[in-house]
Amino acid sequence: MQSLMQKLMTLATAAVISVSAPTAEASTIKHLDLDLKLQKTGYNLLEIHDPSGKLLQKHSFLDSRDNAWGIRPVVDHDYAINQEYSLVATLGVSTPGENQFSNCYLGFRSCTNAFGRINDNSFSMGDGVAQTTGFGDFFLRGGTDVGDEVTLSTFEGPDYYQFFDDGSYASWSSDEHVFSVVSNNLTPIPLPAGLPLLLAGIGGLGLMTRRKRRAA
Repeated sequence: MQSLMQKLMTLATAAVISVSAPTAEASTIKHLDLDLKLQKTGYNLLEIHDPSGKLLQKHSFLDSRDNAWGIRPVVDHDYAINQEYSLVATLGVSTPGENQFSNCYLGFRSCTNAFGRINDNSFSMGDGVAQTTGFGDFFLRGGTDVGDEVTLSTFEGPDYYQFFDDGSYASWSSDEHVFSVVSNNLTPIPLPAGLPLLLAGIGGLGLMTRRKRRAA
């Protein structure tokens, strides 16, 4: 039977092989590269009040196509329903900062300098300082898998309330653009493909050692 030293040498050789082996996908993502399709626009947290201020209707989201009150149009930001736009962004490079995005664009609009995060299958970013990005004050968040929803909320531009001729009025928190992910072009950071094999070998050696001790 092999000595313990021989087994360790075998594992060391496997470690070298695993480093030079083809790469496998890992879950760490620092870059966004998605194709999005605009599904709808609307008003977030919309309320309709009568002239006395009494609440008549409340909507968590009102599709702009269901606007029966003549509320001013959602600011389109040069996006059109059923059209596709690319979202690309890089997070955490030295410029502009660790938690900021660089080379960030949704279509032709820049989101560079926004603060945010990227997880394995979701992301969020925003800018609370108007005019730092192409959107002014905004929040963009959603998933990265095909079919996931991505929502753009913008807070800059026209007023977010409106009075009507009869004295009633509407108020809402932000204009909304709701996209869906139609393709995901993300490239995860590669790790050695042989790493799982190496870990399995180390675990097997530990099991063999325990069995040998019990037999002794």
